Amino acid sequence: MARRRFILSLAALALTVIGNPIVSAAETPSRLRRIDIKPRPDYTRLIFQLDRETPHSVTELPGNRLKLTFPLADAPMLRRLRNYADHHVKGITVAQRGERLQVTVGMTGPGEGLRLLDSCSQTLTLDIGPRFRNVVTAPPMLAGREPIWAGTGKFVREYDPPIRSELPFVPTDQQSLRAQLSEEETRQFLMGEAAIYKGQSSDAVGIFNAFMQKDSGIRALAAYRCGQAYYCLLEYERALQLFKYAESIWPQFLDMSADVKFAYADCLVRGGDLPAGRRLLSRLIASKAEKKTAPILLVRLADILSRQKQETESRVIYGNVIRFFPDNKAAVYAALKLADRRFPEIDSYGYQGLRDEYLRIARVSGDFIVREEAFFKAALLESLFGRGIDALTVVADYEKRYPRGIMASLALAMHLDLMPIVYSELKASGDAEQMVRIMDRHADYLAKCLSEPAFVVDLDQSFTKLGLKQDENRLFGRLVRRDWAVQQAPFLYGKMLENSIALSDWDVAESTGREFVRRFPLFNDTKSVREVLGDIGYRKGDMKSVKADLAFLLDPKQRADKPESYYYLGKSFEAGKDVTQAGRAMELFIAAVNERRIASPLLADAYFVAGSSSLASRNNSKAMAYFTSGLGQAPQEGRDRFLFRIGELSKKQGQTTAAKKSWQKIVQEGSDPVWQRLASQELADLEWKERIGADI
Repeated sequence: MARRRFILSLAALALTVIGNPIVSAAETPSRLRRIDIKPRPDYTRLIFQLDRETPHSVTELPGNRLKLTFPLADAPMLRRLRNYADHHVKGITVAQRGERLQVTVGMTGPGEGLRLLDSCSQTLTLDIGPRFRNVVTAPPMLAGREPIWAGTGKFVREYDPPIRSELPFVPTDQQSLRAQLSEEETRQFLMGEAAIYKGQSSDAVGIFNAFMQKDSGIRALAAYRCGQAYYCLLEYERALQLFKYAESIWPQFLDMSADVKFAYADCLVRGGDLPAGRRLLSRLIASKAEKKTAPILLVRLADILSRQKQETESRVIYGNVIRFFPDNKAAVYAALKLADRRFPEIDSYGYQGLRDEYLRIARVSGDFIVREEAFFKAALLESLFGRGIDALTVVADYEKRYPRGIMASLALAMHLDLMPIVYSELKASGDAEQMVRIMDRHADYLAKCLSEPAFVVDLDQSFTKLGLKQDENRLFGRLVRRDWAVQQAPFLYGKMLENSIALSDWDVAESTGREFVRRFPLFNDTKSVREVLGDIGYRKGDMKSVKADLAFLLDPKQRADKPESYYYLGKSFEAGKDVTQAGRAMELFIAAVNERRIASPLLADAYFVAGSSSLASRNNSKAMAYFTSGLGQAPQEGRDRFLFRIGELSKKQGQTTAAKKSWQKIVQEGSDPVWQRLASQELADLEWKERIGADI
């Protein structure tokens, strides 16, 4: 009985506010026992002590005054408060106006504001001070979290998911339909209603649209059902048009079908006609006072009151639904709405309580949509006020639970925004192991981290500190192929090449380098990568690829980063029997080494190839200079070939003594049997010619 009186009184209150007459059950008025005043430096707190929860409203009056109205309450006059004054409050007047109790509070100036604290008990708290002058629309979040709120704030303020009224769907009586339709038309109409019941509203729309085109006595009923189908499809504007059209023909049907009446009221609210929606819903609540569906309807009524800026009334309804119907699913909806009203006032010091409330709602709710919303808002609170790592854990948990959820896109944006925050925290902590583990686990969400130039360097240092070259290659390999990583691609590819070479993993090194060259042929770093590819090709003995990768170095405008690249190119030409280009490349190598004054074990061979090229082009003096210089660079075991060529050139120049000396050194001191045999043959030939007096 108490629950029924509560429902009727709230419905009556709703109708009263919009100017409709009511008939409510008699009820004992609430009693305002006293008003406690607690002045503080920046505001004054007024605590209204009542004997039970009481509906109330707050109105700002001209002359810097506030009026609190309790529709069914009384109190002593409390005349001593009329002369009370402090820095923020100037007089409190209590007056009885029939069954209504009015408390008028004077404020000291126009700069004062008010805050009505959430109340679900016998106590109502009102704070007055300049700090409450501006309405809070966004919570004071931690630095760096602004992008998260910018992306989710509108959702928190405006999200209004579909409401399940729990009202049963009642199909039309078949006999009534047969009185106006043929047997086939009756069957079609019932199929349309069955489609609504089964959640196949798109099919129902097609069926009822066809009936609306016919000139029959059920056009209004078809319009109601078609509107109901559109409502289930969340097309509220079209549904509202159909409901209004059907009501103009057959308004009595709304009293016969509670589920249609609720859908109509909800569409009115969503369409902006709050008074009409409130009026229709209030009458529906009154007719369902003894039904288990009434609490859900009350929650929707409270939503309407909230949209009409009647926050006090809506809070009271939410609180009383929780109190009177704790086992009804409406209590969960009400708890979620009350939690939402605390959201704008939360800061980093008190957010945990609200977060835990959202998690409790998510845990106890049997409604999938409510569970998702509550869990998301808990994750959002952690993202705004908690440690970045903790927030990341909760957001990732939400994405795992609801991969295709309504808020999945918002969660993705939060995930992306959190990663730079987590990166900053890990960088400050110096925890290389955690840095590597978290960034590897969340590699798909590092877009905003990669926009910070220092990120990849810090991440590389963490891998290097742990000695995880292969793991670094795997992560960088995932990142480098992302479009949002293009600015860091040279560094990522460079580290992958460096690690692969250090690990002697030539296949990975080559595939990495070729991928870079293919993707970024015009990058400044491409030339260096091609030199690395030339090095790898030379190590593998693939002279064709060496030639293809390094041929650009013959362009006078190009300069190799590594002198060895010229050498590799020269050897590729030598392998292809192109002695002219081989000599040219080796000359570039010799010049680069001498210019940088570095030692190279390749220098002697370069002199030999350059000398051979000059010899082939009949530039004997240049060839002699290269062979002589090469002899000075060659190790003992590599001197034979230089001595032989020097002997040949000396012989051509008529210097047989010098030629004999070079060849004799090969025979006596050499280590290569091939060159020793050739030198012996040349010496024997000279001796034979000397014996017969031939022209040497």
